[in-house]
Order: sequence, then structure tokens, then C-alpha cells
Amino acid sequence: MRNHLTVATAVAITLSVMLGAAQEGIRLRFEVYKNSELVAKPSATVTIGSTGRLTVDGVGEIAFTPTVRNQDHISVSFDIESAGRQLKPLLTLSGDPGSISWSASNANDSFELRIVWVK
Repeated sequence: MRNHLTVATAVAITLSVMLGAAQEGIRLRFEVYKNSELVAKPSATVTIGSTGRLTVDGVGEIAFTPTVRNQDHISVSFDIESAGRQLKPLLTLSGDPGSISWSASNANDSFELRIVWVK
């Protein structure tokens, strides 16, 4: 019986942390590079399950939707339209930055998106 109480308490604490994060939103910091040159450094706070959008001149449109995996990890699904390409990557972030790289459909330009979850 005591083990069930411990598990129930741990689940309740985890759900409280997740619900608290959902109400506050998730803060993400981005760095956008084109041909190895930093072209934008935006930040955004998005409610969990909502979609945020960035438009970066010369790069394209970046939509992102964060979800909580647990108290230490989030997943961010992306819908990126850039340089004649459409990408739909999924990143899992914790304390370390993540990144996505791609090139233009004509291979003339290269792009990189770096993402940090600001806890």
C-alpha cells in the first residue's frame, strides 16, 4: 500500500509541474543562420500545444509547436518553409541546445536553426 502512495504522489507532482508549465508557456530562444551568418535571434513564449510562428527575411517561415514530455524534456515539432523546401522535423530539448540544418533546393544557400529551451 505504501508503494502505491509513493507512486501516486510522484505522478501528482509530475502532473503539477507539467500543468504549471502549460499555464506559463514555454520560452524558446532561436538563432537563425544563413550561409553561416547570424541573420536573426528571436525569442518566443508559446503555450504548450499552441503554434508559434517566425518569419525571417531571406530564410522563410518557421512554425513551431512545443509539448511537454516530462519535467526535464520538451518536444518541439516544426513546419519550416524555406528556399523552396518544406521540412517537418521534431526535436527533443532538455538543457542542451538543439539545431536543424538544411540547404536550399538549388543548393546555393545553407541554413541552420538553433533552439534553446529557456527554463
